[in-house]
Amino acid sequence: GPAVIAAAWGALPEPLDDYRVLVALATLGLLAVALAFPAPLWARLAFGVAAAANPVAVRAAWFGTADAPTLLLLFASFALVLRRRPAWAGAALGAAILTKQFALAAAPFVVAAVLVSWGRRDALRAVAIGCGVVAAGFLPFLIADPGAVWTDTVRYGAGTYRIVGYGLSALLLRAHVLSDRNGAYPFFPLVFAVWLPVTAFLVRGQLRGRIPWTGCVGFTASVFVLLFLGRIFQISYLVYPLTGLALTGLVAVGERDSPG
Repeated sequence: GPAVIAAAWGALPEPLDDYRVLVALATLGLLAVALAFPAPLWARLAFGVAAAANPVAVRAAWFGTADAPTLLLLFASFALVLRRRPAWAGAALGAAILTKQFALAAAPFVVAAVLVSWGRRDALRAVAIGCGVVAAGFLPFLIADPGAVWTDTVRYGAGTYRIVGYGLSALLLRAHVLSDRNGAYPFFPLVFAVWLPVTAFLVRGQLRGRIPWTGCVGFTASVFVLLFLGRIFQISYLVYPLTGLALTGLVAVGERDSPG
């Protein structure tokens, strides 16, 4: 995802070919997308600024950390759900997953939001279009070299890269449960044993509560748990739950002030 985007962006003339320009534009785009939410103007401005100008996001724009395009697409996906654009919401979610697989944490909550707000037919439509976008993005690479796709998108982050950061992996290393930063780490067992049950519980609460902002809370908690369980949990990854908090506040205020 980010490598392909960076390669395409690099075709622009100097100095626009600097990837940090794209990251900065995507970060500022969070404010623009916030204006599309059904909420009072003050809330759209306040929470849009919170998403685009929090310290982690600003730092990421300076160093060119490649999370802003993903966050922009996720933000847009939730906005499109609330604006009853399920097809576009699914497309935005699929594009977000293509840019970074962390966006998978948002998928069940976006789908549940469409289901609760607009019904099963629209939810199925969003799922179909989102899957189509993901398939279209992955298919050329799967045809060319399926092994490389697995190695570069899953294995690298889950098992190849050395343990760094402040998550569970670093705590286990510090407690001498793990002995080597480059050794094995049970990420996938933890995903199935911890992250999936937590996410299922949060989605269940969203479906039972039938309140839009609960899906945003669920995404925020789910992505934080996923990142915490990962082999790598750097400070830059906090931009996901921080954006989720801004999203939650924006949707909650919009729900509170809606005529219904």
